[in-house]
Parts: sequence; C-alpha cells; structure tokens
Amino acid sequence: MENKLKLSTNRFEWLIAALFALGIFVAFTFWSGVPTDERANIFWLFVVLLLIFSTGFVAMSWHLMFRPLPERQRAAPALELSVGTRQFLSLLLAIGGLCLVVGPFWDEIWHRQYGIPFGEDFFWRPHLLLYFGFGAGVMVGFWALSYVAFRSKGSFQQRMRATPLIGLVILSSLFLMYVVPADPVWHMVYGRDLSAWSIPHILLLISIAIVMLMAAIVHLSTVPVRQWQGIHKISAQDILPLLMFAAMMMPWLQILILDWDQAFVDPARLENRFRPEWLMAANIVFTATFAGVIANRSLRRVGAATVTGILALIMRYLMIQIFGVQETTHYDAWILALAPMIAIDVWMAYKILISKSEVPWYTTGIAAAVGMLIAAPLLTALYPFLPIVNIVVFAAAVLVAGLSASWIGTNVGEYAAVENKQLAEQTAFYMPGIAIGTLVTFLIFVVIFINTAPPPV
Repeated sequence: MENKLKLSTNRFEWLIAALFALGIFVAFTFWSGVPTDERANIFWLFVVLLLIFSTGFVAMSWHLMFRPLPERQRAAPALELSVGTRQFLSLLLAIGGLCLVVGPFWDEIWHRQYGIPFGEDFFWRPHLLLYFGFGAGVMVGFWALSYVAFRSKGSFQQRMRATPLIGLVILSSLFLMYVVPADPVWHMVYGRDLSAWSIPHILLLISIAIVMLMAAIVHLSTVPVRQWQGIHKISAQDILPLLMFAAMMMPWLQILILDWDQAFVDPARLENRFRPEWLMAANIVFTATFAGVIANRSLRRVGAATVTGILALIMRYLMIQIFGVQETTHYDAWILALAPMIAIDVWMAYKILISKSEVPWYTTGIAAAVGMLIAAPLLTALYPFLPIVNIVVFAAAVLVAGLSASWIGTNVGEYAAVENKQLAEQTAFYMPGIAIGTLVTFLIFVVIFINTAPPPV
C-alpha cells in the first residue's frame, strides 16, 4: 500500500541541492539580461517576489508531503485508485505534454516570422495548444483534490499523504496555477524580455517538465516493479513514458540553446548576453542527463537513455520539416545531447548487466560529463563561433551539470520505478493499444491544426 513518499533522506544532499538551486536562480537572473533603464526597479521587485513565492511553494510541499507527522497523528489509509483511472489520467497528461512540445516551438516560429507583440498573440493557435497543455495538468489536479476531499479523512496533511501519487498531482497543479499566470503578468508590468531566459520562462520550463513527468509517473504506477534488463526487453507499456522523457527535452533545449541556435543567422544574438562559453554545453548535459537517468531508472531498461535522446532528435527534425524552417532552425544541440546519454547507457550497462552491481547516482553524472568531453570536438565543429577557451573550466561546468541532473533524475526515477505502485492491482488488464492509438490520433489532429492555421497578419 502507498503510505509514504520515499526520496533521498540525506540532509546534506538536500542542503547542497537547495544552495545549488538558489545559485542557479541568481545566475539565470543575470544571464537573462538585467535592464539598465527605468524598468530596473520593476525587474528586481518581480524577481524577488518570484523567489519568495517559489520558496514558499517548496516549504508548503515539504510540510504537506515530507515533514514528519505529529506522534498523535497516524498516516491515513491508502486511497484506492483503479488502474483504469490511472491510465486515463496519464493519457490526458501525456496529450497535454505533447501540446507543450508543439506549442512553444510554433510560438517561437510565428513570433520570429510575423513579429506579433505581446497581447495580440493571446488567442493565436500556438497559444491554444499551450493553454490546453497546462489546462490538462490543472484539470487533473482539481480532480485529484476533489478525490482527496471526498474519499479521505483527517487533516489536509494526512489526506495528501494517503496516496502520495495523488498528493504529487495536486501539488503539480498548484505549481502550474502559480507559474503560468506569472508570465503574462510579468509582460504586462515589465514589458518585453531582453532574452528568452527570463525567470518566468525558466519557471515555465519547470512546469512543463512537471506535466510530462506526472504523465510518466502516473502511467508507471500501473506497471509492476521490474528487474534491470537491457533495452531489448522494452515493451508497449514503455512507449508513453519514453515519449514523455523525450518530449521533456524539447522545450528545455529550445529555450536554453536559443541564442546559440539563432546565432547562425543572427550573430548579434550572442552580443551583450554576459554568458560564459561553457554554458551551452552545461545546459545540454543537464537536460540530457536528467531525461536519460530518469528513463533508465524508472523503466529499469539500460539503453532507455539513448532511445530517449533519439526520439527527441526525431521530434525536433520532424517539427523543423513540418514548419519548413530548415534555414533558420537547427537540431545540432539534439545531436550533441546524444553523447552524454550514450555515455550513461555504456556505464550503466557495464555496472548493471556485466558487473551486476549498483550504480551510485554520482557515477552517472560523471559518465554524462565524460560523454560531453569526448564530444567537445563535435561541439566546436557544429558551433564554430563557440570556442572552448579553458578546457578545465569547461570540464568542471559539465561535471556540475551532470551531477546535479543525475541526483534529481535518480530520485525521481527510483520513485517512479519502485515506490508508487498499487500492488493489489498489478495484474490488472492493460490496453496499450488504446493509449498508442489515442496519441497517434491526437498527433494527426495537431498536424491538421497546424497546416490549416491562417497567418496571424
């Protein structure tokens, strides 16, 4: 029965993670571009408010899901949630996740092609996909909240923990309801961003990843606990999670490498960005390691990381072809992302399939960094305007990125693989064909939706 959410209990690791997250928040604040005109005061006020609200959300989540209950309170009995219900919820979240892949890409293309300012783009078709994607996460969250309210007893803290999977869905929805409105409010008050790396956009990237992760986690709660095997043992049940892990990489790499990608056609994109030359590689390593480690650990399939990277590359290539933007949009970063993902698989294959031993989280982070170092000549070949000035600093940066992403990915992946199962229903009938057919039908609809969209001018 589900009555406890298990993650790393090492307080030192969590302290380091908190300090690292704060450092990243501060760094991205400066890397996003700090205004020097009359908007500076508004900029810093809004950044401080976002930091306060984000810290408050983390504190609330810790209180509801992780803080030890008082001795007089017992954990509430686990709530029953049928396999069919879980499969439906995961499918709805997966469809929303795919909208959050196509929507941001389409939105970027139209903004560059037509130069539509903020406000006039509110109801155009790319945003409709975004609204549906985020709306799916919020709707599932409201359903989960009502389920807890009417089916469970005790304090709200006890009810959230009755079935941690439902509690996580509720928290995910609350996070979306906080983050999504922050971006339009930011634009109304502050105006146009100096770059795509504004703090509201970074928080949106996190919320997008949450929708996709929850789709995979809810789906995997219907799959029995597995033993480690090679990727040749992949099954139809793994298709939806693999799609979500690959989809998670799409908006992350799109935003985090945007300026370098656009520097091919507009070299001025790299001017006055105040970003070190190693940062793009670190962003790629973090994204690839995060998705790759979660894929391997949650599915218990060595090789899932590489499959995830290949799927992401195929997605990027197909979207470029569908929108006909081959001359202005690239997939070079997706090729580079394969290097750390392949390195992760090689290391885990040696440790798990050959040595039959455990794989500590930090070793996959090191493997990812080594993979990017091996691919460094390919990076400079694909991005000739981005030389590696100091290989020691470059190596340190990708190592930190790999370690941090591996720690997060290991915790999330292990939870999805082991801790969220409804054991009494592990033998329930599963119909992967329905889920696959629904996803394919939805993708066909999206292609028609794109091809029939009138230009916004």
